[in-house]
Amino acid sequence: MTGYADGDAEAGAKIFKKCGACHKIGEGAKNAIGPVLTDVIGRRAGTFEDYRYGKSTKAAGEKGLVWREEEIFKYLVSPKKFLRAYLDTRKAKSKMKFKLKSEKDRRNVIAYLASFSMKDSKPWPQRTPIRQMMRYQKWLQRQTKQWLQIRLEKFA
Repeated sequence: MTGYADGDAEAGAKIFKKCGACHKIGEGAKNAIGPVLTDVIGRRAGTFEDYRYGKSTKAAGEKGLVWREEEIFKYLVSPKKFLRAYLDTRKAKSKMKFKLKSEKDRRNVIAYLASFSMKDSKPWPQRTPIRQMMRYQKWLQRQTKQWLQIRLEKFA
């Protein structure tokens, strides 16, 4: 861990309520105004299924942006400024207008997001093994699809 997820996930859940107007998270979450944030840490930018991303977010993903804790930490300060710096163009825009200036709040939200990451959980915990296995299978399918897209782009 880089230390960005060292915040308080419970406090992050309270802060995430502001984000919840546009983003959903957790089992069964569906895209809303913004994309689903379940498993966002480690996901390539602009790649969640069935969500219509803005051109700049897609371009950042194509350039190699992966949502790691550090990138999310920087992005939440000002999404538009982050994309402009990452893409090195003043024309970059973000569909997300919300900004989270407080460093502590950003760390707490990242800790909350990290708590919804399959990467840190066991594939088959004792509680609800079938449901957890199905979540793991869906996650694995998304990861495989993203990996294949990256590989195919290298050879295109």
